[in-house]
Amino acid sequence: IKNKINRIEVKIQGKEYTIRGKEDVGYLQQIATFVDDKMEEITSKYPQLNTTFAAVLTCVNVTDLYFKEIIKKKEEEGEKYKQLLENIKKLEDINFSLK
Repeated sequence: IKNKINRIEVKIQGKEYTIRGKEDVGYLQQIATFVDDKMEEITSKYPQLNTTFAAVLTCVNVTDLYFKEIIKKKEEEGEKYKQLLENIKKLEDINFSLK
């Protein structure tokens, strides 16, 4: 079934959560593990933080990673576009010289 909603029980920071999604259960588990690992980085560095504050800092850090990946991808696409334009220009020059 294509639109089946998968459901998985996960632990994040020792608390049980139910995650639902159309994605594969293994993928959902990877997401939960990633979040748990990132929260562990924060709480081990700042053990005095409560869970809510640690979760907010984790969201900020993960969003930072996400934005950096978007920027990197856009820069890579820009370089590919620039190279494509240069190749088109070269082909136009060759075409013109053949006339």
